[in-house]
Amino acid sequence: MNIDPAVFWRTETVTAFRRLGWAFPWLVLDFRLRVNDLHVDLLADVVGWWLCISAFQQLRDLHPSVSRVSRICWLGLVLALPWLATYGTNFPGEPQLPGYAVTQVWILARALVWIAFIWLLLGIVGDVGMYLERPELTVRAQQVRVASAALTIVGTLIALLQPFFPLPGPLIFLAALVGFVLGMALAVLIVLMLRRVAWLIETATP
Repeated sequence: MNIDPAVFWRTETVTAFRRLGWAFPWLVLDFRLRVNDLHVDLLADVVGWWLCISAFQQLRDLHPSVSRVSRICWLGLVLALPWLATYGTNFPGEPQLPGYAVTQVWILARALVWIAFIWLLLGIVGDVGMYLERPELTVRAQQVRVASAALTIVGTLIALLQPFFPLPGPLIFLAALVGFVLGMALAVLIVLMLRRVAWLIETATP
């Protein structure tokens, strides 16, 4: 079993899973204050990554994947720094990075970090489900992480290939809208799973 019982039943573990749930609004929502062509992120991703890092510090001995996902969160925090303030006439603006190639690498790196983060996080949730003999939680975690990875891959490919194979404006808008709705739905499911894990640990008998 990948779960360490000595860590699992601590009060800090409940707090950590709840904190992970609170991190997601910072990570997935994008509200920006526009001043001329400057767009300032009011729900900064770096705050969400920092909440995750602090939560995984409390979970560091719970599961073998915790150390790996914690390092992923540090990388996510660094990659989120250019997103704090963007520039451009259209929302959400563009990060000021040195050159087109660097921007494309940055987009790809952020996508890979997100996929790895969700994959490892929900892998831990799935193992918690097995440990608590809640197979429905394990199945849901597996389904959501596959769906999240697929959505991220499709969205990233569209963003990277758009300069070479431009799609019509209405089609881009439709793809962005569908991606946003699906992404929000998956984020809500993840938050609900994290809150359920916290509740199960809090109310179950060791």
